[in-house]
Amino acid sequence: RSMNECSVQRRDTTSDTHRLRSTQLRTSSCRSFPASFVSLTAFWLVLIWIPEAASMSSGAANGGLKQCQFEPHDNKRYKDLLGVAASAVIRKQQNSQGVAEEGVIDVVATPASKMVVGFVGCGTISAAVVKGMCQALNGAVEIVVSPRNPQVAAALAKEFPARVTIATDNQAVLDASDVVCIGVTPQIYEEVLKSLSFRAEHIVISFMSTVKISSLVPLVAPATSIVRMIPMPPIAKCLGPLPIYPPLELVQTLFGPLGSIVGLENEDEFAALMSASSLMAPFYEMQNTIARWIAAKGLDPAASAKYTAALYHGLATDSLGVSEFETITAESQTPKGVNEQSRKQLMEAGWYGQLEKQMDTIYDRVSGKPPPS
Repeated sequence: RSMNECSVQRRDTTSDTHRLRSTQLRTSSCRSFPASFVSLTAFWLVLIWIPEAASMSSGAANGGLKQCQFEPHDNKRYKDLLGVAASAVIRKQQNSQGVAEEGVIDVVATPASKMVVGFVGCGTISAAVVKGMCQALNGAVEIVVSPRNPQVAAALAKEFPARVTIATDNQAVLDASDVVCIGVTPQIYEEVLKSLSFRAEHIVISFMSTVKISSLVPLVAPATSIVRMIPMPPIAKCLGPLPIYPPLELVQTLFGPLGSIVGLENEDEFAALMSASSLMAPFYEMQNTIARWIAAKGLDPAASAKYTAALYHGLATDSLGVSEFETITAESQTPKGVNEQSRKQLMEAGWYGQLEKQMDTIYDRVSGKPPPS
């Protein structure tokens, strides 16, 4: 049927604009799309499955969304895209259980159910997210990347030619996208964003570590659905946590297959997890130090690196699901054994206290507190 009247209810996600708005607009340019029996059946099956997928998220807020084939504020479009994300979750779950791909309901066959995710900035983190999406979402999304980092963009397009397109510029990314991921550095974000024209229905996701939502509001207006996220490089392999603030339902559902969603209710919580994530480079440097030390004792450097990586992968896997770390720490130490000795001597040297001080320093920075004079 023709969609001659499009409506939306949007919950603004910034602290200054938490209010529910309803917009009615009439248009003759809304695209009509006849629904075949197959697509209708698939759509209703997805609706049945959405509660299961959506149960992965909590405290979610809804938002209107649309791509260029519909008029702005098309609530039906948002539901279609939520269905796409939910079906991708179901598809991933069934594939992991050994269910054949052809046995999975595929709602991405029709243009109305395609989602376009754009990336402004194409560095390490954006590339990792793109790889994770291409592997986890089974073609449920189309991806458009900016040409800002031509080598990375070209590598992604070559690796995923059916799913990744390189835009001519950053504005072309926005023009093509439903969801816009901002992956530029905090040092240049204002310069980049103020030259772009956002649409009201855009969902904006910021990967930037030190830029608060309040700073983004005037730069991405009239878009009001703004989310902060902390993706880490392992997301390329669909591993690791994905802190999200605020916990917008579409974003949680879309990114659910890529990692462990952590929905947050305020930016102080977000700052705490951002501070912990800043220990990624020190963690890798610790592995580097250990591997170098082992190699210096006569082992092959490649074997040393392989052992070190496997060691810490195993330890990290063993700790998954714990609700506190005191027990597993105690169980890892044999009385008067080498693990007890290492932990004791490192504590006496203030090693762990220095970790806490470092996270405090990063917390102050990402929270916007002025540095000490």
